[in-house]
Amino acid sequence: MKFFQNSLFSFIVAIAIVAAFFALNSPFVPAEGWTGHDSESYIKIAEGKISEVVRPFSGRILFPLVAGWLSEALFSDTTAAFLFLSSLSLLAFLALSGAILRGAFKWPVLIIPLFFLPYFSEILREFFPPDLFYAFLTALFFFLLYKGKEWPALIVLFLLFLTRESTLLLGALFVGVSWMRGKRRLAIVAAAVSLIAIALAGIAGGGGAPNAYHIGGAAYLALKLPYNFAVNALGMRLWTNAFTFCEPVWKAALPAFGFLGNIREVGFCNFDATFPLGTLATILSIFGIMPLALFLSLPKDRKGYAGMPFWLFLALLYGVVHYFVGVIAGTGVFRIVGYGWPAFLLAAPFLMKDKFALGKSQLLWLSALQLLSAWLPALALKAGLSPIYASLLAIAFSLMAYAFAFRILRPRVAF
Repeated sequence: MKFFQNSLFSFIVAIAIVAAFFALNSPFVPAEGWTGHDSESYIKIAEGKISEVVRPFSGRILFPLVAGWLSEALFSDTTAAFLFLSSLSLLAFLALSGAILRGAFKWPVLIIPLFFLPYFSEILREFFPPDLFYAFLTALFFFLLYKGKEWPALIVLFLLFLTRESTLLLGALFVGVSWMRGKRRLAIVAAAVSLIAIALAGIAGGGGAPNAYHIGGAAYLALKLPYNFAVNALGMRLWTNAFTFCEPVWKAALPAFGFLGNIREVGFCNFDATFPLGTLATILSIFGIMPLALFLSLPKDRKGYAGMPFWLFLALLYGVVHYFVGVIAGTGVFRIVGYGWPAFLLAAPFLMKDKFALGKSQLLWLSALQLLSAWLPALALKAGLSPIYASLLAIAFSLMAYAFAFRILRPRVAF
């Protein structure tokens, strides 16, 4: 087992194995093949056509601008630039996350089952959106905090705001946790950096086309959350006159409120159990058994949370909140829930290290369950079954893996 112990060489090998698998499974789809897809928005920004991009996509400028620069300077091909940048982002994300986890793992080989997840494979397959670039910047942000470099982390926070507007959650929690931990100056500067970045992204996004509803950013977000919750969690397919995708069985007229843009009617199409079942399957399986492991590893009192290192508490809080916010933040539940990875892939291993004394056999069993609980549900969802049966099968696989993991961890937990 000496080869697998905490040496730099074994650490690099573990990272390379995961990165190589994902890279080899990434398709090379030309930019023109993404017409009518979200990816088209990022391609247009890279090509200097931001005026044709609707908000909020037009505010997510950093990743496509870097890809556009790479396309002109190195590749002379937009697709190659996006693929290169996403692949490099994945490698950097794994390296930074692994560098943090060296403090939690005696054997870096455990990085393989932890990060060898369908989630990263799927978001690399669609490499035009900024998901992997955002994951890399988030990992860099937490790596700097882990090293105690809080002020340089503010630069990364600024860049995160220019990559995705969902950084609002990370920025707000960073300010709140900094203030709560007595870092008042850091909290004030972080708030200022956040406001400047939001304003800059708003100015850049202001050059884009209005959304289909002609609604402002704040109102769009306020209406988007309950709409997505109704679909993703309750299976209620809602309808508006501004975006018709079904025939409503019920509809009603709305008062002419200015903030509603061109929405004049709302309605209801039908119930569809596919959505809530798919959401539950995602929640249970996207990080393997780590949600259960994290729950069993959490401190039982406020003193335990207060004693956590600053970076660890922020990673835990941000990841858990995003894990649940992903259900209401958009239609791509799988993609957005995955943004909660800092809680389950960074914080959880550190908390498990302090909570459990796990031997080699327990770690091997848990590693196997981690892989099975992530990949069997993913394979079920792609097996050609109807969405409902695939989701039910994925949920069943996840619960069985959780049950076996609980049997391993339960004797070591003091309830």
